[in-house]
Amino acid sequence: MKVFLINSFNSSKYVQNAQRLSNDINSKGFTTIIVYGGASEFACLQLSDKKWVISIRENLSDNNAFLGFEQAFSFGHFREHDFRYATYIYIHDTCQLSDHFVDRVNKIPVVTGWFFAHIYGLYNIGACDQTF
Repeated sequence: MKVFLINSFNSSKYVQNAQRLSNDINSKGFTTIIVYGGASEFACLQLSDKKWVISIRENLSDNNAFLGFEQAFSFGHFREHDFRYATYIYIHDTCQLSDHFVDRVNKIPVVTGWFFAHIYGLYNIGACDQTF
């Protein structure tokens, strides 16, 4: 299973971007978890079988999804078999899907640890396993 962790922030512009991106990815059959930083309290909500939303108090700019997922896991979420053995793809709310999106995603192999999606290791966009 491929799970997209969408990093975002609790501001209308970014919330709209994250929702659009999540809807686009969900329409292709993939699971998304949006993490909003800068919220008033922690929450983890399942909106559908393929869509989750996490909010965290912290605002770690481009790293909210790492902390949010870790907090949700510590509260008992995402422990099911499919999530334990999924490949997680970490992206920002500003990403857009190409016409080749599904084909490219399906070619992403199962990974162990963290792999940057940028040739120079810049940015925090990449793929990882749940242990990472």
